[in-house]
Amino acid sequence: MRTGINQTPTATLMAEWDVDFFVSGCYGIIEQEFFILTKGDKTMNKLEAYRNENNKYHRTDGPAVIDHYADGSVYSEIYYINGKMHREGGPAAVTYDKNGSVVTESYYTNNEKHRDDGPAEIDYYPDGSVKSENWFDHGEEYYPSQEQVDAYRNKSNADRHVDSGMGR
Repeated sequence: MRTGINQTPTATLMAEWDVDFFVSGCYGIIEQEFFILTKGDKTMNKLEAYRNENNKYHRTDGPAVIDHYADGSVYSEIYYINGKMHREGGPAAVTYDKNGSVVTESYYTNNEKHRDDGPAEIDYYPDGSVKSENWFDHGEEYYPSQEQVDAYRNKSNADRHVDSGMGR
């Protein structure tokens, strides 16, 4: 048992907990790890992580770090390529509440908060409506023009209609 691993996304939280560390298997160059955090007889959460041969978080077919609530439901998913938060076509980091609803989405390109066509950081209320949006260009926060916001809203509305079958 190790205490206070500082390599994980939940490092500050984990420093106060005991950590059972398991390497569950090596699949080619990808190594899958599991961490189970406990304090006394209480299990906080389980963390699943994938690393490459250079010991960097890495996975091309899904999130490289998956954090679970004690009941096994997903708390967060983080996508990494060669140790950098990165994902094409979707958020690189997503957190969920215990019911599975999205709480936050963050878009990253090569470890920088970035999104070309909308806000790179979105927080949601429990009912799924947007609480806040922050726009970033290669790590620098900026305020979008009204034209950018309108284009994003129109695209988002069109996508919702297609996804729900209403756009067919």
